[in-house]
Amino acid sequence: MKKQYAQFIIYSTTVLVVKLAYDYLMTILPVVKSTKSPYLDVLIGMVLTLILFIPLYDIVHNALKGKIDTYIETSKKFHKKQMVGMTVGYILMLIVLFGCFVKLKFDINIITEILKKVGIK
Repeated sequence: MKKQYAQFIIYSTTVLVVKLAYDYLMTILPVVKSTKSPYLDVLIGMVLTLILFIPLYDIVHNALKGKIDTYIETSKKFHKKQMVGMTVGYILMLIVLFGCFVKLKFDINIITEILKKVGIK
C-alpha cells in the first residue's frame, strides 16, 4: 500500500511539474507561433514537445523517486507518521504547483490575492 501510494505521488507530481515546465518553455519560445503556416506551427510544437518533455520527465521523475525512496527508508519505523508525512508533503506540493499554474496561465499571484482577502495587503 505504501509503495503504491508513493508511486502515485511520484507519477502525478512528475506529470504536473513537467507540464508546468513545458508550458513555461512554450510561453518563452516564440518559434512555435512564428510561421505563417498552422501545419508548420503544429509540427514545430510536436517536435519541441518530444525534445523537451522526455528529458524533463526523466529528470523530475528520478529526483522525486530518489527523495521519496530516501524518505521511506529513513522513516520505516514510523509507519503511520510516514503516510501522514507523505500526504502532507504531497498536498503542499499540489498547492505550490497550483499557485505556479495560476501565475503562468493568468498572471495572478495567489499569495497577494490571499493577503488581500485577509486584509493584510
